[in-house]
Amino acid sequence: MSEKWKELVKEAQERAVIEAAVELFENKGYIFTSMDEVAEKAGISKTTIYKLFSSKEKLFIRVVENVHRDFQEKINEIEIGDFPSSFTRLIDVFFSVLQKRYGLIKILMVESFDAPFIKENRKQFLENMRKNRGFYRSVLVNFLRKGKEEGYFDDSVNMMAAFITALFKGLVLEVLFFDQERFEEFSSYTRGKILELVGIKEVINE
Repeated sequence: MSEKWKELVKEAQERAVIEAAVELFENKGYIFTSMDEVAEKAGISKTTIYKLFSSKEKLFIRVVENVHRDFQEKINEIEIGDFPSSFTRLIDVFFSVLQKRYGLIKILMVESFDAPFIKENRKQFLENMRKNRGFYRSVLVNFLRKGKEEGYFDDSVNMMAAFITALFKGLVLEVLFFDQERFEEFSSYTRGKILELVGIKEVINE
């Protein structure tokens, strides 16, 4: 088997493992998901999975990194045009990821509080989380700065970004933890309030 073919096989196995892990982590949580279950769901041997990921910690960190990378790619695809259309697209991307990955988000907000279940790679995990939070906050600030420059609102950009972030966290806590069936209703209401807050709700609804 050529080296290139071996690399392709390895990449395919990694994708299968990550996809299986995402589903299991979201449905069962980190603590109650075993590597044996991931291997079985991915259709590979236990020996192979440990060659790819030496521990469940490292697999989980990779899963989180992949989710963040996919999220960031969606954000980077947003065309920077006028503030109403660009900002609305950004908010819609946030909501779509929130709905699609609520299981992992719940783990990150509850099970990983200060990452108590991450032992060997805790420093790396927390550093990655800080970097990702910083990225999302800077994106939000940049979009809001454009809105303020275009005269849609007069409030502090940083304060506005902090408030919108708090709204998203509140939505996760209130809906995804306690009333998931009403996600569409609550997200639609929250989306409208955010657009109203930045002065573009009527523009979008024209």
